[in-house]
Amino acid sequence: MTKNDILEHLNSFRNADDNNNRWIDTHNYRQMIFNKFFRWLYNPDQPDSTKREKPDCIKGLKVTKQKTFYASGQILNQRGRAMFLRYCPLGSDICYHSMGMGSSARHYELLGLRIKDLEFNTIKDGKHQYTLVRIQKGKTGPRTVPLIDALPYVKECIQRNHNSVPILTAGYLCQKIIITAPG
Repeated sequence: MTKNDILEHLNSFRNADDNNNRWIDTHNYRQMIFNKFFRWLYNPDQPDSTKREKPDCIKGLKVTKQKTFYASGQILNQRGRAMFLRYCPLGSDICYHSMGMGSSARHYELLGLRIKDLEFNTIKDGKHQYTLVRIQKGKTGPRTVPLIDALPYVKECIQRNHNSVPILTAGYLCQKIIITAPG
């Protein structure tokens, strides 16, 4: 088997009609499998897979880059996020944005949170706090993620929306959150 045979097989997944370039994931996955297989095939006596050398038939095969739908100016960098947090008039939007950036949760996971899903903790030194967020209905199942940088915005949002004693089953985020699609 030669490098051209492998490239021909990988290129058979290209689809000219696919505007979303979904074939790239299949291409890269198959290439990863070929890489593992041929490294094992040509070096079966090496027990450590990281030390197996690449045979000539897979040397030079490169991962196909995923094309992004966003221009580089459309994606917020650290400075852009700081500007958004400074000048955004709605506290619930600030909270939503900071929780999304801090937890990498999906938008519907954040919108489905309840106050009982938040657990406020203090580190042993007594000075630093963090929040554990239990996401119940996520794409990958229930999970717990920590929030550190978003903590002041979370506390402010709870105090503003639930004046005295928060009801544990109440929705956490304000329903006036504005979600805009790119483009």
